[in-house]
Amino acid sequence: MGTFDPFKSVYDDDSAADVAGGFLKLYDEGVEPEKIEKLIRKECKHEFYDQDSAIFARLGLMEGLRELCLDTTKVEAEIRKLLPKAELEDNLQKEFVKVLNKLCKPKTRPRKRQPIVDEAIFDCGDCVALKFPDKTWGAALVLGRDDDQMLNLIIPLKYKKAELPTQEVFEKKDFIGRESKNSENYPHAWYSAQEFLTYLKKVFLLGYIELSEDDYYAPNNYGDWQNLWDYVTNWSEKKKYKRLGNVQTKISLVGFGTAYEKAFPRDKK
Repeated sequence: MGTFDPFKSVYDDDSAADVAGGFLKLYDEGVEPEKIEKLIRKECKHEFYDQDSAIFARLGLMEGLRELCLDTTKVEAEIRKLLPKAELEDNLQKEFVKVLNKLCKPKTRPRKRQPIVDEAIFDCGDCVALKFPDKTWGAALVLGRDDDQMLNLIIPLKYKKAELPTQEVFEKKDFIGRESKNSENYPHAWYSAQEFLTYLKKVFLLGYIELSEDDYYAPNNYGDWQNLWDYVTNWSEKKKYKRLGNVQTKISLVGFGTAYEKAFPRDKK
């Protein structure tokens, strides 16, 4: 189990994220919602019975059930029974309870089934523009690719204007940094290709720039696609973000430099 600090969502813990992701993947593959819980408990049997990950695995299951507007009371009861026995530090336990309480609030509409993807969307060095409802544009640079997990590391830039960002904007690499260590927003995060599909009409691939070794970051954060918009909007309104610091750990890039054209076909010379 790996739990990130601060713990703000189901996806900040490896076990919880795996169970929630597996649950929703089965749903996207066409499995009937009422059958998924039994299947996921079987597939993730180790996580559900492991002392360290048991409550987190159930939290992930609760996330999946809630997303489909299914009954979560049974799983919630299991979590609250296990919580006093879990060896969690006080701060983590408080954050865990906050996440649990959020999941207790039912959704009004179930999540729609999404097409299945099997690889990351972008290549390292891709320059993307973000389309905002107010008809302005934001910008973000792709710094990492992981096809095993179908993730892209994407960092937003300090740009929000009426005009499309130029190549010079991306080459400047003026990244939005964290507002503070306790901020709930992570401007540098890994984004899921599966969750990206609903944003196809809001993201435009403008080009590609070469990256150097100094550009690579190794964050452990997983972001929500909507938050990518929030980062840029919050920065443009508050102007309080600090520049990203240097991260010593290098990430392992899978498929670096390989062009995948399912979502964004490039013009071939």
